[in-house]
Amino acid sequence: MLSALPTTCDPPKADMAISGRPPDPSLTLPTITTPTAHSAPSSPPLNYRLALTGSPAPSPAKAQQWTFIGEHDLEVGLYNGEPELKISSQLKERLCLPWKRTLVARLLGKSVSYQYICSQLRWKWKPAGSMEILDLNNSTFLVNFSNEKDYLNALTGGPWVILDHYLIVHQWSHTFRTSDKPHRSVVAWV
Repeated sequence: MLSALPTTCDPPKADMAISGRPPDPSLTLPTITTPTAHSAPSSPPLNYRLALTGSPAPSPAKAQQWTFIGEHDLEVGLYNGEPELKISSQLKERLCLPWKRTLVARLLGKSVSYQYICSQLRWKWKPAGSMEILDLNNSTFLVNFSNEKDYLNALTGGPWVILDHYLIVHQWSHTFRTSDKPHRSVVAWV
């Protein structure tokens, strides 16, 4: 059975009154220090992304790349009674610019986990800069490089073999679709 709730608030008792000083005079507050320009750099704090992927978040400059669309970049019209949006070639180039150093990677005849392909590609390619890997469907991965030399090494330094299966690597294109049939052959030095 529920007990009756008080209808008024009782005034504070005398021993609970605030006296203007800490309850225990020996109590001291911790000192908070902030890093200065002369302090040694510390490692980045552990966060969810770092714990999950092993890589820090992308730099703000990379994370927020804006493409401004002018009135000459788009043409709106109708095609067979349906709305149609035509994009200028200049806008298409600007939209594709962040994908300039991106490769499409597929492992022939084998499916592997995202974590496994990440570890294998980092071990084989040993990138000097950052390398971001995006898992798409149909065992396809997009690999974006911050460094042109790393990109060219991954593109031309093969053939790459993982678990006795060839890794097909080719340049990303704006016409790329994961539903396209993957290449069934690869040039290999015997």
